[in-house]
Amino acid sequence: MTLLSELTKRDIRAVIFDLDDTLYPEIQYVKSGFRVVGERIKRDYGIECVEVMSKLFNDDKNDVYKRVLEQYGINCGQNYIDELVVLYREHTPVGLNFFSDVRPFLKKIKAFGIKTGIITDGRI
Repeated sequence: MTLLSELTKRDIRAVIFDLDDTLYPEIQYVKSGFRVVGERIKRDYGIECVEVMSKLFNDDKNDVYKRVLEQYGINCGQNYIDELVVLYREHTPVGLNFFSDVRPFLKKIKAFGIKTGIITDGRI
């Protein structure tokens, strides 16, 4: 028995999906944001740091911008870090791709008249 046949048997009216790592790999959003933040840091301080940010993120997801700047000997203050965080959160992501089974599944549930929604625990 497939999930879709189960859904229709139970008269499911809507399915809510978590966004990150359910519909697409969250790391794609992270990399997109790091490119934007990296461009800003390059403009302001003349350093290329996207790869370093990615490595620091893989080691520990906390305080990546502060840690990357400290690695380059830059003490810019919390206001600058806060600006980078806002830039990351508000950037328009580039290069996001659904997992391969997402589009076919969404088309099938749409054909059954099932409404869809998205939630996320990501920061806005």
